[in-house]
Amino acid sequence: IIGVNYFRLQQIDFDGSYDYSDIIVLRHVWNNGVNNLLVFPNPTTNLLNYRVVDLNAVQSVQLLDLFGKQVKSVLVTNGQLSLVDVPSGSYILRVDTGTQMWQQLVVKQ
Repeated sequence: IIGVNYFRLQQIDFDGSYDYSDIIVLRHVWNNGVNNLLVFPNPTTNLLNYRVVDLNAVQSVQLLDLFGKQVKSVLVTNGQLSLVDVPSGSYILRVDTGTQMWQQLVVKQ
C-alpha cells in the first residue's frame, strides 16, 4: 500500500502463550512511474548490470532466492554482479543505500 505501513508479527506457541516482534515501519512511495532500479539484461547469463540514481551511495547488493535466502552478496559495487557461480533460476536482486532499498526480480538462464 502506498504510504507508511507498520508491521509486526505475533508468534503463538503450542501452549497458547504468545509474543510480538518489534514494529517495523516501511514507507512505499509512488514515484510517477520512474524506475529507481534498472536491471539489464534480464534474463541474463553470467553478468548482471544494475543502475540506481546514485550508484556511489550503494552500500550492499544481495542476490536472494525466492524464499529470501541470500545466495550472493557484495559490499563494494561498480554496477555489475557476476552470476557465473549462481545456478540457473529466478532470484531477487536487492540494492541497499542505507536509507533506501530497491528489489527487482531477475532470471539467470
